[in-house]
Amino acid sequence: MKSLRFVAAALLAFLLVSAVAQALPAASIKNGESMAKNIVKAASNAEKCVTALVDRIKANSTIIELINGLDLKDAFWGNVSLINSGSALLDEAEADLEDGNYTDAMNEAMEAMSIFKEVWVNIHQILRELGITEIEAEGKPEVQAQGLLVAINRTLERIERIEELMVDVQALMIDARSLLNMTKVKALLAEGNVSEVAHRLAEANKLIAQAHMMLKAKAEAKMAERMERFRERVMERLEAMAGKLNETALKEIMEEMSFRNMGEFRQWLNTLINETKEHAKAGEMGLALGKLKNLDEKFKGFARRFTAKTVPPEAQEENPALEVSVEKRTLRNQVILRVTVNNTGNCDVVFPNAALGLVIEKKVSGEWVPHYRPVSVQVLVKLEPGESREITIKIVKPEEGVYRATVSGWSKITLKPVAATSIEFNMP
Repeated sequence: MKSLRFVAAALLAFLLVSAVAQALPAASIKNGESMAKNIVKAASNAEKCVTALVDRIKANSTIIELINGLDLKDAFWGNVSLINSGSALLDEAEADLEDGNYTDAMNEAMEAMSIFKEVWVNIHQILRELGITEIEAEGKPEVQAQGLLVAINRTLERIERIEELMVDVQALMIDARSLLNMTKVKALLAEGNVSEVAHRLAEANKLIAQAHMMLKAKAEAKMAERMERFRERVMERLEAMAGKLNETALKEIMEEMSFRNMGEFRQWLNTLINETKEHAKAGEMGLALGKLKNLDEKFKGFARRFTAKTVPPEAQEENPALEVSVEKRTLRNQVILRVTVNNTGNCDVVFPNAALGLVIEKKVSGEWVPHYRPVSVQVLVKLEPGESREITIKIVKPEEGVYRATVSGWSKITLKPVAATSIEFNMP
C-alpha cells in the first residue's frame, strides 16, 4: 500500500530541524549563514510537501466531493488557507537570508515549518476521518471502498438523529436513505463506480442540510412560543403581586429599582423579552441567555421587595413542595394517564390553570422536550398543604418512547416558584 509515502520522511525532517535549532542557539552558531540556509531550505521542502499533498487532494474530485459534503469542509479549507501564512513567513525568511539577517531568517523559517507541520497533521487527520489511506490521480482507484462506507454509515447515523427530532422531515430522510442503500452502494463499488457512490453521499448530505434548516425554523417558532408563555407567566405573577400593594409601597419599590412607575417596569420587561426572541432567532444563544438572566434577576428583585413589604417574617420561612405520580392504562389505540398532584409542603400553592401547569415531556436524544400540554381553563387553582388533585388525560396513538409528567406553580404568599416531576414511564 502506498499510504502517502512521504509522511515519515517529512515528519522526520520537521523533527531533525527542530532538534538542531534547539541544540544550537543562534548566539553559539559559528557558521550562521550555513545554518540559516539549511533551515530555510528545510522549510522550503516542507512547503513543497504540504502543497503537493493539497494539490493531489484538489485534483481528486471524489475526495473533494466527500470533504465538501460533510462537516469537514471548513476544517479542510481552513487548513489550506494556513499554507499562505507559512509561505509568507518563508518569503520573509528568504529575504532576510539574502540581506544577511541570519537569526531572523532562521526564526521565520522555523515558524513557517511549524505552520506547515500543523497543516500536514490536520489534513491527514481529515483523511483518516474519511477512511482514506491513499490518494491517486483521477482515473485510478482514488479511495478505498472502506472509506466511503465509513462516511455513509456516519451519514446514516445523522439521519436517525434527525428523524428522532421531527416527523416532518421524514420524507427527506427516506430519500436520503434511498440514496445510501447499502446493497446498491456495494454493487456500485464492486463495479468500480466510485464517483457515483460519492455523488450519492453528497446528495444525501444536501437533503440532511435541508432537514436541518427545517428543524432550525421549527426550533425558532417553538422558541417564540415559549418566550410568549414565559412573558405571560411573568406578567401574570407581576400583576398578582402589584395588586396586593398600595400605591405608596408600589412607588417605593419602583424607585428602589430605578423605574418611575409600574408601567415603565412593564415596558422594560416586554422590551427585554422581545430582544431575547430576536437573539434566539438569530442563533445568538449567549446573548439570549444573558437577557433572560437579566430579566430573571430584575423580577426576583421585585419579588424580594414585595415579600419584605407584604409578608410577615414568620411566613417567609415557608417550604413549598409538590409530589407527582402517574397511573397509565393502555387501550387499543390510546393511552389514558391519571396524574395525581399532592401538595407536600407547608404553604398554599397556586397553579396557572385547571391542569395545574401539567406538561407531558418525552425524552429525545437524551433531552426532555414538551410533547403534550392539555387544554384547560385559564383560571388560578390553589392546593392547600396536604391537598391533592387528579388530572386525567387521553393521548391517542402516542409515539413509542420514555415520558414523564411535570407540574409547576408558585407559593401563594411569597410567590416562590415550585415544580415537580413524576418518575419516567413508557408509552404506549
